[in-house]
Amino acid sequence: MPPACAHCACGHAKCFYDAVAGLALESQLSNCLRPLSAQRITPLDLQALLLGNAELALLDVREARWFCEAHLNLARLASLSSLELQVGAFVPRRSTPVVLVDESDDEDGPAGCATGLLARLGYTRVRRLAGGLRAWRQEGLPVIDGYATLVKAFGDLARQHYRTPTLPLAEFDARRRAGRPITLIDARPREEYAFLSIAGARNYPGTELALRALPANAQDNDHLWAVNCFSRTRGILGATTLRLLGGANAVFLEDGVMAWGLRGGAVVQNADAVDDIPAESPEVLRALADRTISRHALSVIDAEGLARFASDADRSLYVFDLRPVPSQALPAGVRRVAGGQLFMHFENLVGTRNARIVLIDEPHRLRAAVTAFWLGQLNQAEIHVLAGECPSALSLPLQPQPVDDAPPGRCWRRCSARAAAWCSARPTVQPRGSSPAMRRGAGRRRPSAGCKAAPRHGLRWAARSRRLSPRTNC
Repeated sequence: MPPACAHCACGHAKCFYDAVAGLALESQLSNCLRPLSAQRITPLDLQALLLGNAELALLDVREARWFCEAHLNLARLASLSSLELQVGAFVPRRSTPVVLVDESDDEDGPAGCATGLLARLGYTRVRRLAGGLRAWRQEGLPVIDGYATLVKAFGDLARQHYRTPTLPLAEFDARRRAGRPITLIDARPREEYAFLSIAGARNYPGTELALRALPANAQDNDHLWAVNCFSRTRGILGATTLRLLGGANAVFLEDGVMAWGLRGGAVVQNADAVDDIPAESPEVLRALADRTISRHALSVIDAEGLARFASDADRSLYVFDLRPVPSQALPAGVRRVAGGQLFMHFENLVGTRNARIVLIDEPHRLRAAVTAFWLGQLNQAEIHVLAGECPSALSLPLQPQPVDDAPPGRCWRRCSARAAAWCSARPTVQPRGSSPAMRRGAGRRRPSAGCKAAPRHGLRWAARSRRLSPRTNC
């Protein structure tokens, strides 16, 4: 007779053997994530690579908290806890040169674990930063803190370059109290606007205000069109775009909702935006787009050019549809991102530097032209505007899947199947006194940044590495 079950002390033989099988499976799962050997690149060689024009996916695989404390300025956050789920869209070409970064490049650290994971997903040119971020700093090379720092830094440089007028909050408040004409536009997506916005603000996300037939007095010097976001970047780019298109006497409302709320200004939650500016005609919008494309020498390609890009095995390709509602079903691999938001979320959507990006926005192309204008100045990719609709037969790289020829005992897909079968046969452990809703979601797996930003009551966040092995970092 076997000893009593360690889990429930029931003494049943089947329960005992199931528990033993579970412990063995946990050990095997942990072995699956042990790091594979990988080539290293020195900090100085990586710096030289970043100064060139070759494609490179520089991925920081630490969790968001540590990434925000310090990271390489051109690195992308790709936390190990969610890497398997996001890397297929983030770095679509499996032969892309990839450099992984963590704190110290320990063999059992996040970069080591990520090396094995990417190898199983079919990525063939993976290296690690020798010595990690610690060695980078020891060479006297720069790091930066925060999140989306590249785009935010660009926004302030654009404000200085284009001399975009800035409206201080005190002046904005005094102007409204005095009854002087001013229209406030919140350039964030609708859900952000509804969560918290300045009282009286209209909501036209991203480039959408540029698609509206603004009233005749929009260019009057006495009437200001103040564009805001939560803090700075989208407000700056929105106001600058309106000025460059010649549509309004636009200014940037300094530091946006964040600063307005901190100074005690009136804010609104669950705001219901009023759409009271009519849409401009497609003919006028096409003329604006053509003028923008011609003035700034933006690249326009047709369906044949897009097909050539898609068949080029030596270059990475990202295709984005910027329309709120596409006019047709999109081919697999084409991603829909609302106009104006692609630039702000560029570092979350495009993992490969110096890749090709194609933008879709028929029938007028104005969203695509404005986005291509800003992305071109960011100088992190090769940008093209598509003329016409996206071909339905377009074939783009699909999400990488684990390969079947992994060494015995190291294939994550086989272990995952066994884990699912074993776990589904076991009763779920419920927190004492938990509600049905809480019990349904008591083991959520979420990206670290999202879980930190919006934790659920009673839930604890744990990275993938902490779930599988308490003894190492992988």
